Amino acid sequence: MAGRVDFRVGSFDEMIEKHGYFFTHYHAIQCPCLDSQTGHPDPNCLYCDRGWQYYGAEEIQGIMTSITTEKQFMDTGGMLIGTMNLTVKAEVELGYHDRIVNNKSVIAYSELLTRGSGTQDTARFAMLDILRVVGPGGVVYAPVTDYVISNGKIQWVTGGTSPVAGAYFSVAYRMHPSWGVLSHIHIVRDTHIKFRKPAPEHYRLPIQAVCKLEYLM
Repeated sequence: MAGRVDFRVGSFDEMIEKHGYFFTHYHAIQCPCLDSQTGHPDPNCLYCDRGWQYYGAEEIQGIMTSITTEKQFMDTGGMLIGTMNLTVKAEVELGYHDRIVNNKSVIAYSELLTRGSGTQDTARFAMLDILRVVGPGGVVYAPVTDYVISNGKIQWVTGGTSPVAGAYFSVAYRMHPSWGVLSHIHIVRDTHIKFRKPAPEHYRLPIQAVCKLEYLM
């Protein structure tokens, strides 16, 4: 009888501990602001991000692989653009649309915002450093004089210049890259190990999921 091949479970965890990136993992839950008529979340909801609320932040480690995409997938809709495979330990409970933030890395991002009526405006992601702010007519606002960063938001300085309420303005800033869990490649990975044991024992193996950059979802 041929010998049985068993997984060395500890080697998976050891690889993740030695070579894994550190992330902050947030669990996702759908927001009840969903409109029953349109099937879309309320764009003015104050409690969610595009229909999802996030909770339970915890630090995890994971291995990032397959960050590049194959051309044939890009040509047929681009679903894999900005994706990666993330492998984490079995005890990490990854769910659909969970948020994965790499707090050790920084990328540049820009977006169009609408000036509110208060002294602060919130971008989609927390701002680490503002690179440039441009308003209607090509007006460029000056840091410190016109705005500062406060808790990841743009804070307009009293006495400085800012767009009028309701006007569009563009902001380029640095942020920590974040991904959303798009699908599970191996949602359940289990094995029974019998090596040097009187009877097979059940073990959970590391989980692998496909994640996509949030601003591309």
